[in-house]
Amino acid sequence: MIRVASVPAAHPFVRHIQPPGSAGFLTLPEIFHEPGRWWPPRRLDPRWLRENAGSFDVLHAHFGYESLSVDVVRSAVRALAEIGRPLVVTVHDLQNPHLPDDADHLEQVGALVRAAAEVTTLTAGAAREIADRWGRAARVLAHPHIVPLEDLPTKPPAGDRVGVHLGDLRPRVAIEPVSTELRSIGSFAPVTVDVQTDAWESADAATRNNIESIGADQLLVHERLPDDELYDAVRRTRVQVLPYCRGTHSGWLEMCLDLGVAVAVPRIGYLAQQHPDHPSVASYELGSPGSLTAAVRSLIDAEPECAGWRDFRRAQRQRLSSEYAAVYRSALAVAA
Repeated sequence: MIRVASVPAAHPFVRHIQPPGSAGFLTLPEIFHEPGRWWPPRRLDPRWLRENAGSFDVLHAHFGYESLSVDVVRSAVRALAEIGRPLVVTVHDLQNPHLPDDADHLEQVGALVRAAAEVTTLTAGAAREIADRWGRAARVLAHPHIVPLEDLPTKPPAGDRVGVHLGDLRPRVAIEPVSTELRSIGSFAPVTVDVQTDAWESADAATRNNIESIGADQLLVHERLPDDELYDAVRRTRVQVLPYCRGTHSGWLEMCLDLGVAVAVPRIGYLAQQHPDHPSVASYELGSPGSLTAAVRSLIDAEPECAGWRDFRRAQRQRLSSEYAAVYRSALAVAA
């Protein structure tokens, strides 16, 4: 059994590339600093790597290392070479949605990708960019389900609203470019806007005015929701709008489809490549008048469809677990 030290380990993406039972590899439990907080990731601490070399066979870096310096990431790469443990990297973000400037992030990703025994990513577009930037061929392995398999619906939820989740107002959130169109959407569908309490309270007057100018019939300001409450809130909508101006891939997109909710995604990064033919996904051009409105209207007019999605995700999970097992075996062979 291959022991995989994952960064992070507690995220649904990581949990859901390994099915119940043996899959040829075991993802080791998360190392928490305190309940629920795994960042900054201790498994990229060079000292931890040297002191715990015997506890794992492969290190798999996904995301969550932006809180570390570029030098620490480079030192972690050197430590892995010293202890003879291979590195696997899944490139989720070529644009980090949490940061206003990608310079350090790309230095970190580049250091990991160049040193990795195996590189994977989620879409063909991202793989081409990785090859162009760093000369590495990345295996394209799909994003797994986010919602637990047993909670995937077999029929569409009964929601009739358009939801816009602004969350903690990270740099990826584009309020102003979508606010005018959201007002237009409000003329034919009720709109709910969610924002987290701490972000709302610390927002400046211009940001608050932009949010209020949407004219949503529901503006919900609340603490960060636990997963079960978040899923319930999303199920009450017919369409979710992703108001992003930055990013490469989207777990929120995957979550919406898992819940049977249609989703309008901006044409940024490679979001539209995650499910290019899914009838419940429509893309829009950020800042192009009428584009978002047309995307939302097309999704509302379409017949909701989620039959067979649970079976699809279950089969996908089995396939991904086999594919990642092959990645880990290959990484160990490279390091041998």
